[in-house]
This record gives sequence, C-alpha cells and structure tokens, in this order.
Amino acid sequence: DGHGRFGELCSDYVKQSLISQLAEAERPELDKKLNRLLKEVFLKADADLKKSHIDTSMSGTTCVLCVRNGEKITCANAGDSRAVIGQLNNKGEYVFKNLSNDHKP
Repeated sequence: DGHGRFGELCSDYVKQSLISQLAEAERPELDKKLNRLLKEVFLKADADLKKSHIDTSMSGTTCVLCVRNGEKITCANAGDSRAVIGQLNNKGEYVFKNLSNDHKP
C-alpha cells in the first residue's frame, strides 16, 4: 500500500526487493530461521528504498507478508497494515483473527 506522490513506486520497489531476497534465500534458512530472515529482508528493503532514486521524504509504503509452511503461518509487516485470517467454526460461522499488529507512528 503506497502513500504520497511516489507511493506506488515505493510499493513496487519494496515488493520486488522482498520477492527477490526471499527467492535467493536457501531452503534451510527459510525453514529454520524464517522469523530472523523476514526481519532482515524487511530492514534491507527499507534501507535500499531510502538509498534509491525514489523521493521518500513524503512518500512510502506499508506491507504485510505471510508465509505458510504446512500448518504454520508466519507474518511480517511494516506500517499500518495488518494480516487477518478467517476460519469457519463448528457452527458454520466465520471467526476472524489478527495475524499481525499495525505499526503506529
């Protein structure tokens, strides 16, 4: 979710950065060190965005990324975006649960 004049550029930049970094990660790192890896790729994407040609003085982006490995879901987020999951309970009603928390300035 980009915001500001160059928000769409920020959003696209971060999306591509996260995808390429995760694609380059080795499988054992993804399986055993996922929490640390997600933190590292988010921090690197942020640092790289700030060094890029995109003016981030009044623009930026939020992001939520979820990785499912079997029954486990790991989420990482930056900014005021949140991941929510819905499941049907035994009464046939949807129950929603936050998977992440917004980061508020």
